Amino acid sequence: MTTASPSATLPTASTAPASHTPAPASGKLWSLYLRLTCVPILWGGTFIAGRVISAHLPPATAGFIRFVFATLALLVTLHFTEGLRAITRITRRQLLGTMALGASGIFIYNLLFFTALSVLPAGRTLLIIALNPVVTLLIAAALLG
Repeated sequence: MTTASPSATLPTASTAPASHTPAPASGKLWSLYLRLTCVPILWGGTFIAGRVISAHLPPATAGFIRFVFATLALLVTLHFTEGLRAITRITRRQLLGTMALGASGIFIYNLLFFTALSVLPAGRTLLIIALNPVVTLLIAAALLG
């Protein structure tokens, strides 16, 4: 029985695949940094705009209007990526699950979001929402051990 020597099984510099990927072009980096900078600006602006809107509209109306604009933006994105016919491929089960998630995660969130903005300053509301991951972790640890 012959065994291979350890040096025969290890790849050498000449046989090893090149794993070094070239750095992205500087234009792509600027685009990435610009998008990463815009996200917190938009998120921060949401609380200020929400505070202004909540002073003039009831929370349910403000949440509905926000939902309508988000739906339109998602439909435009779908149109340019997969086409609107992609909606017809959704099964009844997927539709019901999406509606349940939308009711709990979107509708209730927006209702509470605008209710909080109508009674609290925008900065304090922002801090409360920023604590969501920590509160979720603590509740999961208490319930799941």
